[in-house]
Amino acid sequence: MKKLTLILTMVLIVSAIGGGSINAFAATNNIDASDVLFDLQNSQIAGENFNVDEYGYSDEKDVKLLAFAEYGFAFDKSKSDYNIYLYVYNPSGREIKAERNVVSIATVYENGKAVDYDKFALKLLSVSDGKYARLFYKFKVKDPTKLFTRVSANTNVRRYDVSEIELNFGDVSSKAYTVGNYYEYSGYAQGFGADSKAESTLTCTTDNIDTLELKVKSTYYRYNNGTSTQKDISSVYFGIPNEIFTKYGNLQQIKANWFETKTMPQYVFTNQNLYRNLYPYLGVNKKNQVVPLPEVDGHRFFDICVGAGPGVAKYAFKFGEYDSKYDGVVGLGTYYFNQLDWMFYSKNGKVSSTEVIHEAQNYTSKIGGELLIDKYSKNLFVAEVDDGRQYGWQGTDGNGIVIDADSTFNIDGFDAGSKFMTWFTQVCYGKLETNELSITPIYLVEENDVIGNAETIAQRLYIEESDVTEFLQTYEQNKVEGKRTVLFRFATTDYTAYPLWARCEKAFHCGINSEVGYGAQQTVFLDFDIIWLKFLKAGQATVIPCVSSPIDVFHGLTPPLQPSGSNIWVIILTVIICVIMLILVFKLLGVVLKKRSN
Repeated sequence: MKKLTLILTMVLIVSAIGGGSINAFAATNNIDASDVLFDLQNSQIAGENFNVDEYGYSDEKDVKLLAFAEYGFAFDKSKSDYNIYLYVYNPSGREIKAERNVVSIATVYENGKAVDYDKFALKLLSVSDGKYARLFYKFKVKDPTKLFTRVSANTNVRRYDVSEIELNFGDVSSKAYTVGNYYEYSGYAQGFGADSKAESTLTCTTDNIDTLELKVKSTYYRYNNGTSTQKDISSVYFGIPNEIFTKYGNLQQIKANWFETKTMPQYVFTNQNLYRNLYPYLGVNKKNQVVPLPEVDGHRFFDICVGAGPGVAKYAFKFGEYDSKYDGVVGLGTYYFNQLDWMFYSKNGKVSSTEVIHEAQNYTSKIGGELLIDKYSKNLFVAEVDDGRQYGWQGTDGNGIVIDADSTFNIDGFDAGSKFMTWFTQVCYGKLETNELSITPIYLVEENDVIGNAETIAQRLYIEESDVTEFLQTYEQNKVEGKRTVLFRFATTDYTAYPLWARCEKAFHCGINSEVGYGAQQTVFLDFDIIWLKFLKAGQATVIPCVSSPIDVFHGLTPPLQPSGSNIWVIILTVIICVIMLILVFKLLGVVLKKRSN
């Protein structure tokens, strides 16, 4: 068998900060198959011969990109065997999973400056073993077509600006590590130049680039503009050093990406006995199978349904024997499910964002099945989003969208169709908002914004009241570190919640029902990631790539709005007035008809 050889030669390196670069590959049958440690032991890193003894295990060191290697770029483009290889030092020795590893590389340049970046998925090729187990990893870009097209347009210099690498250690989200370097290649490796027999002329220079490390946290605000459907304002927040604003000006645009989808209905039980009896069947399809439900209000129930009222069901769940003649009966449930995938118990009906995420993780680890974006069980989601929004990864190419500071999100207030009904419903519920909101997506938090109690601050900034304490802590920490706190409101979506009813076996006939909680549905944003920020100063735009670990944005669950007990006398008085007015109208109508008959 022919021995596999790979020569790593660093011809020129500008900055000692810069990582290594693979500049010349000897002829080989299969570079992908070469061992990561063999490659590195025949290389130079930052101008020095690689010495494995300098790279031991350590919990105090961060992951480092040792080498960014362009391979196979040919003078004759049709003969190129183009690929990009990355060599990573993993000091913790923790296992890096094969899925969900990416690198962020510039894809668009203007006047020699990178103005856009995309994430490129990585394929794991080799892991060191033995004495150096999991200390070094070798990856390559899965699909480098976009990069090859770009660098082919300039045969003199092939530049790659690399901001970060995101690695999956088996946690909920991948972790981002700063690269912050550009790599400029010129010339050709032996066998790829105009003269295939000529010696290698391949060289690479590298130096650092500006990046911003962001610690991103999420929050939301539930705008009460409906009884069963309300509007969620989804936000993240983070700190930016003051000197960035001084040097580059105002924050004008943010490019971010996420995978957008909706949850399956999420059921929150306020009846603990019912919850305990149903939870063992989580994720189990019970079609036409009897499930022993407990007694509720003295009745034995055979199923539960979600709807605006006992006889107006939006969803129905059949956990026992039933008569199929009721399938699809208007008012008794349009959609039938035989499996519960989200279940919570809450005495007051409220479930935090943290609890929602933990339940998603718990379900995935216990139930498993096919995964959505290699993270959560697909059972938990439906491939749907609100009208006008995009399912899946964002943007026309799936590489993210840009949101401008001058744009606004417009949110309509509550409108029942008439001024009287709007007023009457507000009187009943006491919380419905009627004013319309126009909110800016990018907001720099001021000192006056964080004055007052939690409720006041939450309403002022459109953040969840239970998140205010952590938000204020982050704000104060940012001040200590010389940073401004930025709120990025990136989406507005619908949140629906309907009462949850248990029905007895004769409920279709006798109408015996009991409210036992509620069913809700929300939009979630998986692997939310900020890619870059654009600043504007005196007409000069500057794009700074970000180093930001993706996060999953789930919101908490809250019950559907209920009529306010404090307004009961107003409601009764209103009903009495309406009855009196109707009586007067009928009396007047009777008088008119009597006169006409005479």
